[in-house]
Amino acid sequence: MSPCKRRFVAGRSFSELGEGNQTLRAKSVHGNLYTPDPTRQIGGVAVRGREDTRRYAVVVGSANMDLVATTERVPAAGETVTGIDFRTFPGGKGANQAVGVAKLGGRCFLIGKVGQDAFGDSLLASISGAGVEVDRVGRVKDASTGIAVILVESGGENRIVVVRGANERVLPSDVDAAADMISSAAALLVQLEVPLSAVSRAVQIAHEAGVKVILDPGPAPAEPLPDSLLEMVDVITPNQLEASVLTGLTRVESQSDAERAGRRLLEKGVGTAVVKLGADGAVVVSRTREPVAIPGHRVKAVDTTAAGDTFAAALTVGIMEGLDDVEACVFANAAAAISVQRPGAQASIPTRSEVDAFLSRHPSRL
Repeated sequence: MSPCKRRFVAGRSFSELGEGNQTLRAKSVHGNLYTPDPTRQIGGVAVRGREDTRRYAVVVGSANMDLVATTERVPAAGETVTGIDFRTFPGGKGANQAVGVAKLGGRCFLIGKVGQDAFGDSLLASISGAGVEVDRVGRVKDASTGIAVILVESGGENRIVVVRGANERVLPSDVDAAADMISSAAALLVQLEVPLSAVSRAVQIAHEAGVKVILDPGPAPAEPLPDSLLEMVDVITPNQLEASVLTGLTRVESQSDAERAGRRLLEKGVGTAVVKLGADGAVVVSRTREPVAIPGHRVKAVDTTAAGDTFAAALTVGIMEGLDDVEACVFANAAAAISVQRPGAQASIPTRSEVDAFLSRHPSRL
């Protein structure tokens, strides 16, 4: 039976969800159980028997203030419904993922833009307070800080409207100004909430320097990304909608659909495709092995807003530590499973110790 056909613990159903410089435990696969390995370390110390002096990740991406309203159901056109709760949270895919890397044990620099307004002040304080280096986050006078209006149903599903604001001002020149920092990183993590020209420039710099490039292609692009960009991406992590847009497939719903989408992405030049399948987990499609199906975990979802960002951040940390793609995805699934049980974006992202404990209780069988 090929790895992509293996099933996990009988009788279990799953829901896919997908500080600083201290020495922390990493993960490895022992047989078919994925459990913490206390003998491995992070932060430039003895990863798979080699010394990795590139000890940080760079995230190029958005920073938004999330305005979150919780309701029993979203209103139909022309309808008004009474909400349950309203809160504001620091967010934006770039900022979320940078905070995720920091909370999960990696050093991280964020390149982005915010407005010279109260939301911008609050975002910078929150992001830096989480351990992210924000020296490369610029302030824009004539544009507001980006916002995201998020409607969360009581079951945890969400609908999001983003007003990009200052995020639209992230330019290739901003990336060029940080070229040395990107070239010396262990990994570059990018998304699609800032202009594609800036994303492409960052990917080019990282690729030419031999830095691992992880692309979380959200929000779903209006059209497929150019192959010239995808050829420089080491790992891409689309959800079902994003995979459909990027590959031209009518739909991506089943495991076989995900395998097909992953192979198409490999044909476009991507190194590894991790296609996320909602409640059915994720499928890893690479050039070195048969596709591998990885489940999520059975949890009660409260808010799925940051599940994908948590997954991307954890995957990046795993790759920085020397885990292979499958190991890193198992780690990412666990981190995302924790995040959906909490409200908010950055506030929901777990710490490394929380993920270690979760995996000790819920090892995944491959």
